[in-house]
Amino acid sequence: MDLTLIEKICISGTDTYFYDGIDFDMIRDHKEEDGFLIFFVDSYVSEIKGWERENRLNSILEGTDFEDFESERYQNNHIAIYQTSGNLTPVYEAIKKKLLEPPNHVFPFKIKGLE
Repeated sequence: MDLTLIEKICISGTDTYFYDGIDFDMIRDHKEEDGFLIFFVDSYVSEIKGWERENRLNSILEGTDFEDFESERYQNNHIAIYQTSGNLTPVYEAIKKKLLEPPNHVFPFKIKGLE
């Protein structure tokens, strides 16, 4: 499970980190005040299987308890994971472009005073 920093940018005063790959320990330990983490993976299922395989080996070699992957332990509103299916560059560029666009407040109806 390799992890490579693609880019770090500041969006609306918040550091945003884009990574190729994923580190579940980093996700588990991430604090909101440290900014946003955005991970791009080829296959989310493969990443989880790799994490479980690595932990199973570590439990055998180090004599520790093996834990199954529990997604609830990794819930954090300052983290996003995108599956790229091998198309990292276009997915990364589309996500970055969307994040850098100013908010577009389109209302499907007219609000008096906002015309």
